[in-house]
Amino acid sequence: MGSSSSHWVDWIIFLGVLLFIVAGHYLSKNHKKALRRRKSQEIAERAAKAGDPFRNPGRVAVDPNTVEGLDVEKLSRITEEFERLGFVRALDYRLKLADRSTLQSFGRAMVHPTLFCSGEIMATRKQLEAKGSLLFGLTSHLGKGWRIGSINRPASKVDYFQRLPKSIRLMRRGATPERLLRRHIEVRDSVTADLGLQVLTDLSLETRFKRSQELLAERREALLKCDILAEMADAKNVAEQDEWEWLGDYPQDGVRGLEGKKLLVVPEAFPAYEVPQKDAMEQLNPKETYPPKKEVEE
Repeated sequence: MGSSSSHWVDWIIFLGVLLFIVAGHYLSKNHKKALRRRKSQEIAERAAKAGDPFRNPGRVAVDPNTVEGLDVEKLSRITEEFERLGFVRALDYRLKLADRSTLQSFGRAMVHPTLFCSGEIMATRKQLEAKGSLLFGLTSHLGKGWRIGSINRPASKVDYFQRLPKSIRLMRRGATPERLLRRHIEVRDSVTADLGLQVLTDLSLETRFKRSQELLAERREALLKCDILAEMADAKNVAEQDEWEWLGDYPQDGVRGLEGKKLLVVPEAFPAYEVPQKDAMEQLNPKETYPPKKEVEE
């Protein structure tokens, strides 16, 4: 009898110790998770604060020949490439920030009157100071709040942290205006067809700058909600790629709208780097490798 009681006491003690270890591990894990999220929030708030002056700037029309550090000859060459593609100039400007006396950056706004997309040739403050290369990008706005943006630079870690569900981003290091436009329109045609969206045709500068301000505000909110430390590895992976396409909710929304097509299972939430979304894009636009059976028999 005494031996049996001792046996049960040993088991009770063992189970108590085991529960204590499990509970301690659970609490420690939650504590570390809370610390990580708090640290991520601090990082996000600092990053958002650093970008706040640029979220609602004034724009001052300028003569590019007066902009110190701007490669005017290269600006002219890139502009000619855009013009051959059908773009026309709308405004040369610099940014006026509320807390700074000197003008910042440089932008040449352009529009395509038949494709209804905006173009931009730009130089950041650092690029002007270093007399560095120019960047250029394209933007199309679609119905129901969708947007497609393309640019000839690789993604940064911040780009990854500012992902939005309805903001498609096509980022390609060293792409020419022609190549960038071709991919931009290719993706735009797929999105509008699969989701039943219209391309918005208002290309006025007032609407353009208002939408830009709204986008920056949305990206700021996305950054503040992001668990930066938890996602840092994926962000670094994206930043190391020469090309990155963020498709947002497009793949899964597109699959939901397709009927009568046999597609692979598309997960409801994609990992945010390129490959899973690229696979989903291929499913939405399947290419026939072989001719139909009837043609083979003939």
